[in-house]
Amino acid sequence: MSTTSFKGIVLNSIDYEDNHQVLTIFSDKYGKIGMVALGVNKPTSKNKYALQTFNLSEFEIFKSRQKHTLSKLKTAVLIKDHFEITKNYDNYMYISAIGKIIEQATLDRQKNFRIYTILLNFLEKINLNENPFSNFVLTLFKLIQFFGGDWILNQCYRCYRSYKFYRAFNFEDYGLVCPNCVREDDSIQSAEFVSYVMKLKTTNLETDEIQIVPIKYHIYLVKHLLNYYEQTLGIWNPILEQIKEKEFVKNLKNV
Repeated sequence: MSTTSFKGIVLNSIDYEDNHQVLTIFSDKYGKIGMVALGVNKPTSKNKYALQTFNLSEFEIFKSRQKHTLSKLKTAVLIKDHFEITKNYDNYMYISAIGKIIEQATLDRQKNFRIYTILLNFLEKINLNENPFSNFVLTLFKLIQFFGGDWILNQCYRCYRSYKFYRAFNFEDYGLVCPNCVREDDSIQSAEFVSYVMKLKTTNLETDEIQIVPIKYHIYLVKHLLNYYEQTLGIWNPILEQIKEKEFVKNLKNV
């Protein structure tokens, strides 16, 4: 059986019998791929450190012929660990939530280098403790497009006309509302918040830009993003529920 090599991030590992593990990797070449790592729990295993959750490693495997059957690991070489994430509970929770979403919502061996890049960039920022909560919220937003989601951020979703200024963003239909289409029962946000939401689809915010965005904007966004994942995309897990129930998320009513 021939081998193949790729870079990947460990999303999950499950112990199998005494010394083996079943791994879920998100890779640059194959997207999500499952494999069995024989003997990895033995003290003498050379692969064990490369297979820690959220590590970036180079894998050589015997790739199975069928997408839904497990491949077999030959070797794994650590490229970079992300050990700093484990030192902060919230940071580990944020990356675990993103990892679980990707594991749940992607198909086996469906290559998506953009998702791989988004995940890797988020890992690097969280490992450096760079605006972890804000980057978590922005990563949640970036991923919705891959799971069938779409927020209308280039025109009024009611009259389908484009304007320079909008009065609100409707979090029931997930679209911008222009001044001519505002209704009495609409929830109106500040002009600054609406302007920021408009930028989300076209702008990759750098660290210094994120730092000047009011944190309440991201708290308000995460409330609605979590609802969107659960109610519209049908993607949910206990980690997202834990974030949703945080007091600072529940208590913010409007911006």
